[in-house]
Amino acid sequence: PCSARNGGITLEDRVADSLLQLRAISAQPWAGPLLLVGTSEGADVAAAIAAREPKLPISALLLIGGAGPSQFFDLATLQREAQSREGVAKIFADYLSFLDGKPPAEYLGYPSQRWKSFAIDATPLDNLSKTRIPVFIAHGELDKSVPVASADLLVIELMRQQKQRAIYYWSVAGADHSLSDARGNRLAKIIEVFATWANSAPAGRTIVTRAP
Repeated sequence: PCSARNGGITLEDRVADSLLQLRAISAQPWAGPLLLVGTSEGADVAAAIAAREPKLPISALLLIGGAGPSQFFDLATLQREAQSREGVAKIFADYLSFLDGKPPAEYLGYPSQRWKSFAIDATPLDNLSKTRIPVFIAHGELDKSVPVASADLLVIELMRQQKQRAIYYWSVAGADHSLSDARGNRLAKIIEVFATWANSAPAGRTIVTRAP
């Protein structure tokens, strides 16, 4: 199991771990601007790094299958999609237990401090709202771990709040959480498109809703 000594269980642990590596890379004479990529929970980490370390030379972000508001929104949305009123009610009851400072020791297989860190104290939407770094968001249309509605919400809010920010949003048709579809995994193609976009003075807003 992850611990403070081995991998970390909180967003703060993950950010601190990553910053040690990124600072070491940035200190090398061959290093240039950073393209920061985060997948699933790594999207939370990448967004937090961008917000908390403005001195890092990050030129663009790629967030895959993880960009959105609180993870409790994800959980409630998945219960809505399953048409489970009882499930929705339970998610809100669980959420209130965290807000009231009386969470269970573990929740859905993870320590409560992990959920507090990732879903209560900060969200990707919170952190991205603090930056203006060009951001590319890719999300599988059929994602069953993080609903695509979360990415939709985040992109709509960023576009509303930050009218000049370069945003590229690709809701990948037919793809799941890992960006795989019936033809295979599409991650490499998404990264290729991102790298080209990020290195071409990104500007404006681009919305894509097809398969690569």
